[in-house]
Amino acid sequence: MAVSVGALPAIFPVNYATLDGDVVFRSGPGTKLTAAVRGSVVAFEVDEADRFDHTGWSVMVVGPAHQITDPDERAQARALPLASWAPGRGDVFVRIEARLVSGRLLTHALPTNGDRHGALPLEACPACGSDALAVVSDGEMTNFACTGCFACWHFSLGAIYELPSATCPGCRLVDLCRAARPLVPVPVGPTALPNGRPSAQDGQ
Repeated sequence: MAVSVGALPAIFPVNYATLDGDVVFRSGPGTKLTAAVRGSVVAFEVDEADRFDHTGWSVMVVGPAHQITDPDERAQARALPLASWAPGRGDVFVRIEARLVSGRLLTHALPTNGDRHGALPLEACPACGSDALAVVSDGEMTNFACTGCFACWHFSLGAIYELPSATCPGCRLVDLCRAARPLVPVPVGPTALPNGRPSAQDGQ
């Protein structure tokens, strides 16, 4: 959330929910609440970026903010899945009217079949050699799952590491992976990676 403080911009992180298309967040005493009480026009932005796929999006909402005092409106706000993350009392609900909504999608053209792995650090699975790789996310990291042997790989700082299935928190392929993994033969011996390093499971 961006507000103007003494003619200077100030930005504060907030967790939020939506109510009839408007943004709602909880607040305690401070700059955000002061702006709401004054009915100031504020900006709110939410975004996401994938540093491996070089894609992302952002949405910005601009409008006046006000403290929710109407009993019915406050009851609606209390029913939202909106818990206060910050310590202290955040028992005031603030609503940003979505007067102006804009957004941006950052993407790129899909590669041709001959170059469908051109943007990936892996051309094939180091474990089985299959080129059937899927870009997945476990909620924190972007990984590359092989739909041939269901090995999962993570690329970081120029090195490729295999993620142990026992510690995988899950992604969109987790159910299929857990069902098929016991049926897929596990490669014997060290796994040679493109960068010359062994995988994490080799213990080297």
